Amino acid sequence: MSPSMLERRRIDVAGVGTSYVDTGSGCPIVLLHGCDIGWGSTGLMVWQRNIAALAEHHRVIAVDRLGHGYTDNPLTPEQYRLSATSAHLVAFLERLNVREATVVGQSRGAFVAAHLPLLAPGLVRRLVLTNTSAFATGSADARLDTTAPVFQGLAETAEADFHWYSADTSYLTPEWIGEATEILRQPKTLQGRATFEEQRGAYFAELAELRDEILRWYPVSSLETLLIWGAADPSTELSLGVDLRAALGPGTDLYVMGGAGHLCFAERPVLYNRLLTHFAAG
Repeated sequence: MSPSMLERRRIDVAGVGTSYVDTGSGCPIVLLHGCDIGWGSTGLMVWQRNIAALAEHHRVIAVDRLGHGYTDNPLTPEQYRLSATSAHLVAFLERLNVREATVVGQSRGAFVAAHLPLLAPGLVRRLVLTNTSAFATGSADARLDTTAPVFQGLAETAEADFHWYSADTSYLTPEWIGEATEILRQPKTLQGRATFEEQRGAYFAELAELRDEILRWYPVSSLETLLIWGAADPSTELSLGVDLRAALGPGTDLYVMGGAGHLCFAERPVLYNRLLTHFAAG
């Protein structure tokens, strides 16, 4: 089921029109997609094979992060930072009266998910992180340069991009590619990409500072965390998951999902949904 077949909602969060899906009932699960603004930022649509199944047991909230999907771009160039993304999400979830949630983040969304409990104690009960390179040592900016010749994040490269980082591409229907392409062709997506490039140096400098802050806090916290890793992802290899598990400390478990890549939740949704439902209920 595609989010376009669900009831997309829109809410103003501090002047930013924010697009989201809110369905089901029970203990909340919050789904945070990956990518950077303008770089393949198709938003919450990537969770379309998970939302309905998870909503059978939980309240499920999937949101287009700041500047992604159908959510407005940041209001100022200075807000093209992950700190602004995190602040926007905290304000958004407060508007929806969400607390004690299982927060799920993938790729860059995993970094934001891990930042939330530092900003809003009581918001995050459990954390699930999937295929992210944002915690890797060294320059994340240089890492993006390494993958950029393969991953372009544009409307005209959407199908090739999805194929590149997916081991099982059966989920890539014409409808999926069509929806992704439509989102990436929006003028605001192209404008966001241009502004992100102007702010790129400051963005990655802040990311490094936030990463250090998160990794200092995490080992002394008691936050239950599950890493779910698609083992065949060419952009975030399994060694990054192993290193992240060690860095986050003894409360972190790692589940390695074979036959899946960067979007393992879309490639193997039945298994991913089962793992997530069990963890959230624990």
